[in-house]
Amino acid sequence: MIKSYYCWKKVYSKNRTKVLIFFVSFIMFVVNIGCVDMFEQCEDVVIGQTISPNKNFKAIIFQRNCGATNGFNTQISILKTTNNLPNEDGHIFSCDDDHGKTPNFNGTVPVLVEWKDDHTLLITHDSRARIFLSSVSYQGI
Repeated sequence: MIKSYYCWKKVYSKNRTKVLIFFVSFIMFVVNIGCVDMFEQCEDVVIGQTISPNKNFKAIIFQRNCGATNGFNTQISILKTTNNLPNEDGHIFSCDDDHGKTPNFNGTVPVLVEWKDDHTLLITHDSRARIFLSSVSYQGI
């Protein structure tokens, strides 16, 4: 009787270890897939762009939407005129309507972008907008 119990315990222990390894591997796989999808589901829609007076840079205003957990937000990036907008956050400015406290048009908070000279960009926005990023300078601009 004792021998029989010992054999059963040994078999059960081996199977339990295999099941546990399988379960942990499966959970890690699911989490990994979820993380990949989470970072790739953002969508950028270009609202407008303005080119610097020397035509070396452009300021791109775009709306970024990263799914249901994040609302729409308005962002600005400065790029060389030959570069396309990458699928990433804006480099110099980011804001949203702070849950409807500022006017928006289909989720886009209106911003005015104006080059004063080759190295100065003026960004004007509604004071009620919630600002996430407002850089003073970026690559010498």
